[in-house]
Amino acid sequence: MDPFSTAAGIIAVIQIADRVIELCKYYIETARDAPSDIQHIFVETSSIKAVLDSLHFLHATSRQHEAAHGTLPTQTPDPTTHALNHLYGDRGPVEACRRILTDMSYLFPQGSPNAAEPNIPPNTSKAKAKAILTALAWPLKEGKAKKLLAELVQHKTTVNLALTVDSSRDIKDIKVKVNRMQESMSDEERRRVYSWIRSTDPSNRYYQSCKLYEAGTGDWVFRTPEWNAWVEGQARCLWIYGIPGAGKTILTTHLIDAVKARCDGEERTAYVYYYCYFGNHQDEASPFLRWVIERLCRQTDAVPPHLHQLFRDGAEPSLVDLLRVLETVIQEYGAVYLVIDALDESTPRDDLLRVVRDLATDTRFTKMRILATSRQYIDIENVMSQFSAPISMRNEWLDEDIRLFVKAQLSSNERLRRWPTDLQLAALEGLSAKAKGMFRWVVCQIDVLARLEPRREIIQRALATLPETLDETYQRIFLNIPRDAQIFVHDTLKWVYCHETINGNNVPSSMLLQLVQKSVSSSSPHLEGYSYDIDLLREFCGCLLLIEPETRQTYRQKVQELYRAAVTVTFAHYTVWEFLESTRLVNGPAAHFAVDTRAVTLEYTKLIFLEAISARESALPEPEALGPTIQEAKNAQHIEYDFTHYCLNSSLLCISRLGDDISGDGELKSLAIRLSDATEPHFANL
Repeated sequence: MDPFSTAAGIIAVIQIADRVIELCKYYIETARDAPSDIQHIFVETSSIKAVLDSLHFLHATSRQHEAAHGTLPTQTPDPTTHALNHLYGDRGPVEACRRILTDMSYLFPQGSPNAAEPNIPPNTSKAKAKAILTALAWPLKEGKAKKLLAELVQHKTTVNLALTVDSSRDIKDIKVKVNRMQESMSDEERRRVYSWIRSTDPSNRYYQSCKLYEAGTGDWVFRTPEWNAWVEGQARCLWIYGIPGAGKTILTTHLIDAVKARCDGEERTAYVYYYCYFGNHQDEASPFLRWVIERLCRQTDAVPPHLHQLFRDGAEPSLVDLLRVLETVIQEYGAVYLVIDALDESTPRDDLLRVVRDLATDTRFTKMRILATSRQYIDIENVMSQFSAPISMRNEWLDEDIRLFVKAQLSSNERLRRWPTDLQLAALEGLSAKAKGMFRWVVCQIDVLARLEPRREIIQRALATLPETLDETYQRIFLNIPRDAQIFVHDTLKWVYCHETINGNNVPSSMLLQLVQKSVSSSSPHLEGYSYDIDLLREFCGCLLLIEPETRQTYRQKVQELYRAAVTVTFAHYTVWEFLESTRLVNGPAAHFAVDTRAVTLEYTKLIFLEAISARESALPEPEALGPTIQEAKNAQHIEYDFTHYCLNSSLLCISRLGDDISGDGELKSLAIRLSDATEPHFANL
């Protein structure tokens, strides 16, 4: 069979599968009582599409291999050397899938209602009526639908088996190449590859969450049948979902520790975690895969040939490249547990959801067991429900965890534990009853209650008037900030966001305080010269920010005798910034705290441009007879914690990441040009 027609045939089947998936999604979302058979068609068609995507990928890489070894494009590979050849042809399973999917598509009215009548939204009465009519007619088609489904599953099994055989053959070849390469690579070369492939390090999120975990909470997950099926390998994917503030990230950290304990006792078993984070402001698909590859490669101290080639090419690897590398890497393991938190915080997230789907369904990754957490957004649910075992965080077990957490806080907080026993009991009952599954809501209430004047009537009034929602909680917190501190708090929150957007990490407290001092002095001259410190951050920003010693694993550990541990600042929770930029705040009584993300980012850019330009020469520390590694660490520390170098470094990052916005702003454009002027005194710092 002509290899070009083979590729076209696979693509044609994938396109028909996409069409069937689109039709199923439309009728499932429009008519809530759509027949269950339509949902089964949706799941199985999505599954066969993932298998066909893998088949198309392998066919493409096979053609590349043939071209690299001089095989003519029109030549057909020797059938005895290609395990996938029997899948093609008029009687092959790929063609059978095409016929079945085509017949399935005819079970639905031809043309999606939206496609046939583009001016009719899917939620209008006319569109709904069309979907309901389809549902009413379904019993007449039910028998044919079940027959087609059974045939589709049979052919999918055949294709899966062929893919497994083909992958086994390729893996043997790859292992030989890997062994040869490892013998020729030095440790330094491997470290350079590991450093290059990693783009985002989520370990700091893990360490932060560990500190916030309350012993005994989260164990309810271990009692669910879904968890047991997942850890035993009977289910490839577990999806835990919950409302904002339910404590998903802290729970994820607890589950990571449980997975780690399990892997420690098993040979050739590994685990990797990854935290998506809204402050990264990125599509997390590629950073996630790169981190997983780097972690697994380090554990085996190996670099697969394809990864080494990507490193030598120096170009940004595609998702297909990364999945191909990962396929090779996991062959060294018997099982790999992969935990990924907050799918919803990837912006955008379509690619990430596709990657998770491929890892959970593709035959190349059968050794992987995926655990993902997220909010219950419709786009995430539509994807994850196809292949994962779901666990909702809205249950009585979570309510018990919240009660346990409240009890622990009442006994450990210095101010709250001084309350009379009856007030502590009233707080325990009130907070537990009104939390409605929100750990974040409880954390904020405890912070507010601990700040109250310790008078019985004041405490009783506060417990009787607890806010109902997280939004109402934040609104009260902002309204209770003293007028004199409002500018300080507002600027602090803005600069935390801007630093994370531009620099991609938590802001050092010393840099944040100097940024705030500069901006407050500029907008309110009467406050110029006022001194700000960490205690002030904790006093006025309370539960809005997380302020703690830095925990990143860097060279600084080697020079900690030279520098005290740095304190960094970040948002205590995603919902803090989400509320600040929401229309809910704009339309409420605390509207003066609202922010426009683009405006504040440009405001931050102007602030650091002006500071960088006004600075005179600020040299790095002298070597002082330190070794090169120590000096490198000391220089890195100095650049990050010297305000002049911080502004210079951030200025260059702003130019790189906000080029279009800067070009469209006359003042910022002029400052950027001036920043790069070699005749200016500040240029020596660059």
